[in-house]
Amino acid sequence: MHRFISASACMLLLATAVPASAGKWVDYAPQKGYWEIRYVKVDPNRIDEYLAQAKIGWMPGEEALKRRGLIYGYQVMVSITPASGRANVIFCVHHVSFANLDPSKARNDFRVRPRMWARRMPYCYGFFFTASR
Repeated sequence: MHRFISASACMLLLATAVPASAGKWVDYAPQKGYWEIRYVKVDPNRIDEYLAQAKIGWMPGEEALKRRGLIYGYQVMVSITPASGRANVIFCVHHVSFANLDPSKARNDFRVRPRMWARRMPYCYGFFFTASR
C-alpha cells in the first residue's frame, strides 16, 4: 500500500509539472559562428612570460584576422588556480562561420605583411611558446 501511494504521488508530480523552457529571442539570442577553444598547460611560475610572448606572437595574427572580418573576436583567460594540474591558460577565438574552413582562392592570394610573420615565428611553434631565460 505504501508503494502504491509513493508511485501515485510521483505520477501526480510528473503530470502537473510545468516544463521550464527558454524562448528563443526572448531569453537568449543565438550566436552565429563558432568558438575555437584551446587549453594550454603552463608552469605556474611562467604564466606571465607566456602571456607576454602570446601578446607579441599570437595577438597580432588574431588582430589581422579580425580586421579582415574572419573572426568576431578573441579572448585569453587564465585560471584562478594555476597549479591545479589542468590547463591554466585558455585561448578562445570566435569565428564568423564554418565556411571559413572551406578552401578559398581569395584568402589564399591574400598576402600578410612579412614583417608581422617574421616577428611572430621565433616565439611561436603552433600554440606552444618557448619561455626560457
